[in-house]
Amino acid sequence: MSRAPAVLGLLALALLLGLAAPGQALASGDAAARRVVVKHVQRIRSLSDQYALCAPDRPLCIGNAAYRVYAYARDARPEVVALLGTRLSAKVKSGVRYYVQALNAYAVSGITAYTAVRTQNASLLSAALRETIKAASLTNRALRLMAYA
Repeated sequence: MSRAPAVLGLLALALLLGLAAPGQALASGDAAARRVVVKHVQRIRSLSDQYALCAPDRPLCIGNAAYRVYAYARDARPEVVALLGTRLSAKVKSGVRYYVQALNAYAVSGITAYTAVRTQNASLLSAALRETIKAASLTNRALRLMAYA
């Protein structure tokens, strides 16, 4: 009987708990940085899901949901940027940098969608959607680097 599943299970548990993988140095702030980023990712995703709950014929709902995404991304950015000043491993620091870019993209997406709804401009709404896709891609890249994908 092979021990591979048990070893892989322990490795996955170590990564989730913020412990170092074999051959990877663990910096003192890695686990805390992972927790902060995951907290913000979960909140941004729940706010973004509110777009889906809005009916297309209810622009006020869409505008409010977009503004909440913008405001949260704007307010979360300083806390995430502050992580870059702590001691992090190279992979986690790179993941935090990608997530800062993702927060910037979420902020642009939110304010662009809000403006599009207020001005009834379909091309702005399309631009906001493209920016949201970019933000989601950056978020996924950040999470993969931080071993949460």
